[in-house]
Amino acid sequence: MKKPSLVKKLGRFLAILVVAIVLAVVLGTFIPRPLLPAAAADPAATRHVLVLKNPIHTDIAIPVDDDVRKRFHFLVGGGIPADMAGVRYIVFGWGGRAFYLETPTWSELKAAPVMKALTLDASVMHVDVAGNIVEPHPDVAGFDISEQRFAALLDFIAASFQQGPNGPI
Repeated sequence: MKKPSLVKKLGRFLAILVVAIVLAVVLGTFIPRPLLPAAAADPAATRHVLVLKNPIHTDIAIPVDDDVRKRFHFLVGGGIPADMAGVRYIVFGWGGRAFYLETPTWSELKAAPVMKALTLDASVMHVDVAGNIVEPHPDVAGFDISEQRFAALLDFIAASFQQGPNGPI
């Protein structure tokens, strides 16, 4: 019996690797998360944040108070009215640059931005404001978190902005 050549072994390995990567991307894209129910709320929690979903992506809605307004005041200079009286949440989302800019509606969905978003596209932030958000709602998940976790979340969001010479962009 003849042994398989090194080229055949390498080809078989690469084929299996490609199939595994494609399978991981497909499963990671289409399987809804979380798979398990959320843990019970921490009785010492003091902040209530929301995760908003739609068919395209999810956003994090941060409740606004004076400290949050001060921390993200730079958004006002960028055209986001985070200082308006009726604002109850600042909504943050991350996604692929091409997808955000080239897909304003589902009817304008094209293959190129989707492929870029799934591969090596630059990440951008989507920021908006909201008034009251109704709970319970099928597209809204609320979570109570401690002040420490809330501060860590705000730090992560603030660090996600590109830094320019005059501060966050």
